[in-house]
Amino acid sequence: MKKVMFLILLCWAQLAPLSLAQHTNHTAPAPSNIIDGSSHPELVPDSVAYRLYFVTASELPNAATEAQQRQLSHLGRIGLHAGDLQETIAILNEFKVEYSALIAEYNATATAADVQGIKPDLAGFLKLRDALVQTTRVQLKRKLSLNGMTQFDAFVQSEKKHMKVAVEEAQ
Repeated sequence: MKKVMFLILLCWAQLAPLSLAQHTNHTAPAPSNIIDGSSHPELVPDSVAYRLYFVTASELPNAATEAQQRQLSHLGRIGLHAGDLQETIAILNEFKVEYSALIAEYNATATAADVQGIKPDLAGFLKLRDALVQTTRVQLKRKLSLNGMTQFDAFVQSEKKHMKVAVEEAQ
């Protein structure tokens, strides 16, 4: 039995580096329709950057403790004072409620349209989605201190370097 285990381990030890080498040597070329924020953060539109950040940093009201901690971790990186932080959490949680409802509504209408053999109104959804992002930005500007909003804006701008966006979304 020990010899069999030894042979299995020996074979595995011989084959493992080959399989790892096969997987690590392949790099897919970057698609030409993607804006890579690490190379060109200035090409990532603000509306897209804010939407991506809002979706990432928002939670539904009464979220589980783990989700709330994750949210605080995201928002804590901005460096907001306590009052601005609480306003941001409230605004982003409302965003999450409205965004989730918007997606659910679109999915329901798209499913119904598909059953009828017609195209769903994607352009209408995108307008509503972008309007929600803009409204959320306006609410943040109204509720946060000038310093807090400056920090928030600077943070989202700095996050663009971590984003990859389809060119179609940037237009």
